[in-house]
Amino acid sequence: MPYKSGKLKGELTTPEIRKLIKAHNILVSIKIPAGAKRDDIISIIKKRGYDIDHKQQKLKQVKNVPVPKTVSVASAKKIIPSKTKEQKEQMKQKQKEKKEKQKIEKEKEVKLIKKEAVKEFKQKKQEAVKKQKPKPKDKPKPIAKKEDEVRGKEKVGRPRVDPKKIKVIEIKSKEKIEKKKPQRKQLKPTQTTTDTKVQDKPKDLKVKVKKSEKEKKENREKIERFNNIRNVKIGFIRDAVRDFNNSKALQDKAKITLKKPLKLNDSAEQMRRKIIAYNIDKVIDFPAPPKRQRKSMTDEERAAKKKEASEKAKQQRKKNKIELPIRKKVNALYVEALKRKKDGDDVDEISDDIDEKFEEIYEEFESVFEDDEFDGLFDELEEFIEELKSKLNEPIKSLKELTKDFQKGD
Repeated sequence: MPYKSGKLKGELTTPEIRKLIKAHNILVSIKIPAGAKRDDIISIIKKRGYDIDHKQQKLKQVKNVPVPKTVSVASAKKIIPSKTKEQKEQMKQKQKEKKEKQKIEKEKEVKLIKKEAVKEFKQKKQEAVKKQKPKPKDKPKPIAKKEDEVRGKEKVGRPRVDPKKIKVIEIKSKEKIEKKKPQRKQLKPTQTTTDTKVQDKPKDLKVKVKKSEKEKKENREKIERFNNIRNVKIGFIRDAVRDFNNSKALQDKAKITLKKPLKLNDSAEQMRRKIIAYNIDKVIDFPAPPKRQRKSMTDEERAAKKKEASEKAKQQRKKNKIELPIRKKVNALYVEALKRKKDGDDVDEISDDIDEKFEEIYEEFESVFEDDEFDGLFDELEEFIEELKSKLNEPIKSLKELTKDFQKGD
């Protein structure tokens, strides 16, 4: 069904255009059956309305043979019927089987690589052991004699000296060692003075000088002037500085002589400071910023505003309930395509599957896409799918990186 509203009102949708192209290609294409011989191929070409020019080495269209009729959407649906549930399940099963085979092949490859690595490691280890010098053998321990191994107990008799007759020699004088106590240093008596001497101030000491009332007034004026220029656009400020650089009359009015022209590439704040420093605002008139006035709202107006906001939120929630399942299905296509690319599937096959599934989503939610309330949703999702198909040819990135790129519009 063509678009019912919006800029493309009355025009066919992109899935329908794709279907028309596929149907046209089927009608125009010449398929050669397997095992066909030369004569069979030539007869097929002639039936299709073409003739072989052997001299120029070309296929020429015969004028008398009628050209295939124009393709309509209804005829395209008959030529390319939509897949049944059984066909879709078979496709999914084939994809699963293909993935399982790929996994098994990868596991086998990994096992072979590991075995080869282990063999290489063992060979290197053996070579390293052979290259190493033999360790010197330990010297044999001396054999113990039989006499040392077993020795009989010695007999202990009476002591030759009587212990009672032994005299103990006592120390005649015990020398007492006294530690000398450390003497405290006596402090000198303080000199009593009547006169007090004032300490001299250091030379490097910076004393804060109080500003005079005149200087304070000048600072206040500068701040007011800066605030007056704060909301003026930077383009107007740069133009004013450019005029000041070019005209000597303005410089004489401001009582300033410029040795070099003022820079125009500085930041907005620096430009504003220059205007105040060189008294440009006194010479050139700047547009006064509009005064902001707060609107005083009544209770009735606040209640009406709250009601309006709540109604808007309700409408948005209703819209999100319809939009979210569609967006989730499209995001699922996105994730599935990335997984299949990581598994090593063909990029062309993935993009064809994405187109078919996106057409199914369109057929399922056709009434939503044609509604004026959801104007632009289909175009947004279609752009998303086209962006995904273009990203499939690039090296694999993480999901976060791809979403960031899509949001930037790179």
